[in-house]
Amino acid sequence: LQTGVTPAALQGQLNRYLQARLGHTVSLGVLADLGGNWRPPKGLSTMVAADGRRLYLVEECDHYPNRRQNRILCMLLVKLEAACFEFGSFDFDLQRFHLLSGAAPDLDAGSAGEPLSDLEQFLGSFSSPPLAEALMTLFEHGRLRLAQDSRYPGLARQIAATHAGALDAAFDTHADDPLLPLYAA
Repeated sequence: LQTGVTPAALQGQLNRYLQARLGHTVSLGVLADLGGNWRPPKGLSTMVAADGRRLYLVEECDHYPNRRQNRILCMLLVKLEAACFEFGSFDFDLQRFHLLSGAAPDLDAGSAGEPLSDLEQFLGSFSSPPLAEALMTLFEHGRLRLAQDSRYPGLARQIAATHAGALDAAFDTHADDPLLPLYAA
């Protein structure tokens, strides 16, 4: 008895949803397709990610013991990650930041490999880039949640009702994460 759901099995439904919500297509892939500089957050298992061009899901969503719950989870993950596209998470403009802040650009454009994005250059300018990235992620998740909850209150209720215990389990699993108190607050 197969309980997991693959992105391929939901491809049509996910594509229609993203087209309707965003007004344009966002191609779907699996996390294994992400290459280059991408890495999951330390100690966390990632089920969904985006890079500004594509949305990536786990190869098989099998978190729950039945197919229906896994299908709902997969759809919710896409709905949550779609907020990155809808609310401009990938629109960080380093030149605009320098113009508005008056800060002098003193950033590394990257090695001989792939050039760094504006955001990667910005984060690399801090004395602790991993901490800067973690804090930026925290603040961005908070911004996205507020924007999404305001625009889609039904989605917020669906997430709360469907996965009430999942957040507590995540906190228990990652109790040693120094940023956990900020997420739990």
